[in-house]
Amino acid sequence: MAKEKLFDYIILGAGSAGCVLANRLSENPALNVHVL
Repeated sequence: MAKEKLFDYIILGAGSAGCVLANRLSENPALNVHVL
């Protein structure tokens, strides 16, 4: 059975704004960020 993955934030789109947002959120090691 597959292990369930949990994310604090899911960002849709890796354009300029999505990448900046993901970068800032991922600076906090307590957060799990996923970019699609």
